[in-house]
Amino acid sequence: MKKIKISDIPWKELTTPYGRGTDIPRLIENRNYKELNNLLEHQETLWQVTPWGVYFLLIQLEEDFAEGKKNFSFDQMEIYDLVLTSFKNVIQNDYDKSEIFTDPLELISEGSLWSAPEDDDELYWEEEFPPGYDDISFLNTYYYSWKFINDKAGLFEKIKDSTDNKELKDFLTGILAELKEFSV
Repeated sequence: MKKIKISDIPWKELTTPYGRGTDIPRLIENRNYKELNNLLEHQETLWQVTPWGVYFLLIQLEEDFAEGKKNFSFDQMEIYDLVLTSFKNVIQNDYDKSEIFTDPLELISEGSLWSAPEDDDELYWEEEFPPGYDDISFLNTYYYSWKFINDKAGLFEKIKDSTDNKELKDFLTGILAELKEFSV
């Protein structure tokens, strides 16, 4: 997969549980993890913004670690646990792997975007399958949210091994155990 920039994602055309994802880049830049956690996961549901929010939060985490940071806040790490729990409870390894997109950028193909003005969002939600929420797109939202985290298991291991914070170490041990639970 080519390197994706935060500006490559059409945030204003993707949904969160509370509207469009327009504010996600600013929230990531400002490290507003509590608000991000509420927008990327809600009641074990992942949203169109989730894989992309996770992707860029992982880049930020990797950069922080490379710069020598060893202790991370629970708020910063919580989203990974929330996504993994949602993935486990919704997908549970019971899906047709042939339905996985070969490229995660297919999640932001034209047919998946909410291109009408936000005032029309209620009309989208009334459709049987709003843009980006058909069964295959929904599956891929979960899959790529999981995959981006799974691809960074080594980073979580390095952070766990380098921290003196027992609670963080235990939390990361749990995340790593969740990742090992699935063979995708």
